[in-house]
Amino acid sequence: MTQIATTPILPAWFVLPLAIVTVLVISAHLAAMQRAEMPATRRRLRQANGVVMLVATPLLAYAFGIATTRDPRTFAMVWTACTGLLGMVVLLAGLDILNNVRLYASQRRDLEARAAALRAHLARLASTAAAAHADDQPRPEPAGDSPRDQRGSPPRRG
Repeated sequence: MTQIATTPILPAWFVLPLAIVTVLVISAHLAAMQRAEMPATRRRLRQANGVVMLVATPLLAYAFGIATTRDPRTFAMVWTACTGLLGMVVLLAGLDILNNVRLYASQRRDLEARAAALRAHLARLASTAAAAHADDQPRPEPAGDSPRDQRGSPPRRG
């Protein structure tokens, strides 16, 4: 005959302190994100994920350290809720990945456009400098057309 365990999966003295530390770490992370400079979409996704984790952590602590099969309905509801919340965490993490890919592509397009504009500006500066340099170069004068010959000085004898 199969016997159903009537004790929690793990002892409460082990699970509950870990849950408290986890909640404190998640809370500190959410508070630090408020001060961090990041795109609004990234911040919203990560805040939502943090809130879901804050809800899931105590529920998981209850499921592992307190819930027993003596009350099958509560046990099933708690574990169903845990599974759903963990699924939401994974879904939000996947959305965060897709959002980061989108932000990367946008930043890359902006940087490529800026680089193209800088290259065009550099080409304009180079052509302007080349034209100015060409104007500064002395040009060879044809024989007999020197300015001294035009003023009426005696022609050169050869």
